Amino acid sequence: MILIGYRDGLDEALERRGLDPFYIVQPPVRTPKGRGFRCVTDMENAQEILRAVLSARLDDIAGVLTVHEMGVFGAAYLRQQLNLPGNTDSKTTLHFRDKCLQKSKLPPHVKRARCRYVPRGTSFTDLADELGGCLRGQAGHRSRRSSYEHRPVSGRP
Repeated sequence: MILIGYRDGLDEALERRGLDPFYIVQPPVRTPKGRGFRCVTDMENAQEILRAVLSARLDDIAGVLTVHEMGVFGAAYLRQQLNLPGNTDSKTTLHFRDKCLQKSKLPPHVKRARCRYVPRGTSFTDLADELGGCLRGQAGHRSRRSSYEHRPVSGRP
């Protein structure tokens, strides 16, 4: 069983079921002694995750699990590439993680905050003025390069 990330309880549950987990983790490495693992620098980079798994030359892989939302796309991609059971639909997993894609699927009558993709180098001040003050990364909670700025926007209290 390939696990993207590590959780004590899940490791114990897999061991009770006779499954030998292999971990894909980011430094600092935290896996039980005696467990196989590979380190990656970016848990959201499906190519890096696949390379790590292929380089491990694993046999008899039962499946892929992830312990956090950053590994959802990579897990689906591994399932697809290695012909493993579970969700292999990259489009679905992107909708799970990407707030703009989620909002775009809502019916028109459902109110929602405006959102748009922002290229690197865009000024947070200009973006806050345009969108109304609250900035959040596309992946949502704890996104990299996101910020929150609360201040009045012209024409709003």
